[in-house]
Amino acid sequence: MYTFFDFFIKNQKQSNKSRIYILTIFQIHIKFEILDVYKGLKYDDVAITEIYFGGLDVHCFAKGTKIKMADNLDKSIEDLNIGDSVLTFDFTSKKIISAKIEKLVI
Repeated sequence: MYTFFDFFIKNQKQSNKSRIYILTIFQIHIKFEILDVYKGLKYDDVAITEIYFGGLDVHCFAKGTKIKMADNLDKSIEDLNIGDSVLTFDFTSKKIISAKIEKLVI
């Protein structure tokens, strides 16, 4: 599994709200976009990102990835269930809120 820093940055674009990095790996077009950066409880620069593979908005997480639950505990991604409440960022209010999992794609 590669991390973002393992990839060669082919092209970099900037807009007023986000930074977009275009990467090319083995003929696959990947776009890594920084949507927002804000001061978190632990770090001063928490980033919300999107990753698009070949034009698809795909999100994959490695087994064991910790997800912050609404009760502030961490849970491994593979242990999440429909109906669980997780913490998420609401772009409208610019606040971290609780949201229930409605669908799982495995």
